[in-house]
Amino acid sequence: HGGEDPGATVQRGRLRVDEAALTYRTALELSRMLRSAGATVRYTVRSKELSSDNDIAEPLPRRPTDAVLISTGRPLRIRIGRSPRQLWQRAAVARQIWKSATRIDPRASRDVFFLSLHYDDFHENNVAGGLVCVDRRIGDPPKIGVALANELVTHGWNRPDVADGHESLRRTELGVLDPRYNPVPQAALLEVATLSNLDDWNNALDPCCRRDVERAIVDAIEQVHAS
Repeated sequence: HGGEDPGATVQRGRLRVDEAALTYRTALELSRMLRSAGATVRYTVRSKELSSDNDIAEPLPRRPTDAVLISTGRPLRIRIGRSPRQLWQRAAVARQIWKSATRIDPRASRDVFFLSLHYDDFHENNVAGGLVCVDRRIGDPPKIGVALANELVTHGWNRPDVADGHESLRRTELGVLDPRYNPVPQAALLEVATLSNLDDWNNALDPCCRRDVERAIVDAIEQVHAS
């Protein structure tokens, strides 16, 4: 999300929060944790909001208006339909990175991870917590999806609306995870919190709560990397 696409937009009183603002803030904070652990981080968009020198002091920033897809160089635009085109194009960026890594060293493929970060806006305000989505078109769920779901549950962010065998893992079909366009085996879409739930709303705006989820993500990646 970003540019012309704010994602989910939820307003409480005079305070309005765009999903794009939260995802960009989370991506920036998470990238700092990952880089400090020795990882290389690549974004699927360019934005001044994602500069490593960006001041990330609260309050939350407005959604980025300068977001540009790296794969196309075109400003993000809303597309009518079930899945916006720019979300599918994220997979093209993942494919480029995957090809580049495996061309240099085929063994590097096990160390490439793809994460799509979101904040949910659920139709019922009693649904709370994080949710991990993996692609149902592949066989077993990727290790990163299982590890992320386990970490979220451990940190108390399980989703009560998930009824397919795991408290925080759902199999679905999403363009950004389509294996035809995104060949990265360790790929997952993460709904960090549900903005339509008041407790989650407060947690999303609390930097300490966000750090807790970001640390869970880093821990999950390190687990899979070490396995």
